Amino acid sequence: MIGILCSAIGLGVMLSFMIGPVFFVLLETAITKGIKKALVFELGVFLSDLCFIILALYSTDTFINYLQKNPICYYLGGGLLFIYAFYSFHEAKKYIYTPINSKDIVINKRTYIGYILKGFSLNAINIGVLGFWFVTIMLISPKLSYNIVYIWGYLLTVLGVYILVDVGKIFLAENLKHKLQQSNIKKLKIIISIFIFLCSIFLIYKGFLEHKI
Repeated sequence: MIGILCSAIGLGVMLSFMIGPVFFVLLETAITKGIKKALVFELGVFLSDLCFIILALYSTDTFINYLQKNPICYYLGGGLLFIYAFYSFHEAKKYIYTPINSKDIVINKRTYIGYILKGFSLNAINIGVLGFWFVTIMLISPKLSYNIVYIWGYLLTVLGVYILVDVGKIFLAENLKHKLQQSNIKKLKIIISIFIFLCSIFLIYKGFLEHKI
C-alpha cells in the first residue's frame, strides 16, 4: 500500500506540471488578478476533474471510448479554445498592469461564479483529461482489488496532491509579479494566448485524425 500511495502522490505532482492551457492560465491569473481569484479558478478546475473522475469511474467503457474517439468532441474543444485564445490575445494587447494587494480584493458572488466557470470549462473542453482519468482507473483498479473505496481513496489522493501543488504555484506566481515589469507581464499574457491558440489547433487536428480513422 505504501508503494501505491507513493504512486498516487507522484501522479498528482506530475499532473500539476503537465503543460496545458490550465497550467498557464492559472499562473497568469495569480500574477495579474491575485491569489483569491486564482484560488477560485483552481476550484473550478477541481470540480471539473471530479466530474471527469465520476464519469470515468461509473460510465461504460464503450461510452468513454466513444467520447475519446468522437471527432466532434475535439472540434468543439478546439473551437472553444480558439475563441478563448482570440479574446485573451485581444485583451493582452491593451492590458495595463495595476498593482494588486490581494488582501484588499473583495470577490462578489458573480466573480466567484465567473472564475469557477472559467477554470471548469478550460479543463473540461480538453477531452484528454477524461482519457487520463479513465486510463488511471483502468491501471490502478486491479492493484486495489477493484475495491471502490480504495479506488476513490487513490484518486482523491492524486487530486489532493495536484491541488496542493497548484496552490503552491499560485503563491509563487503571485510573489513573482512584484519582480516583473508591466511590459513583461503584457508579453507573458500574449505568449500564453498564442500557446492556447496552438492547443486549439492541436485539438482540431486530433479530431481530424480521429475522423480519418
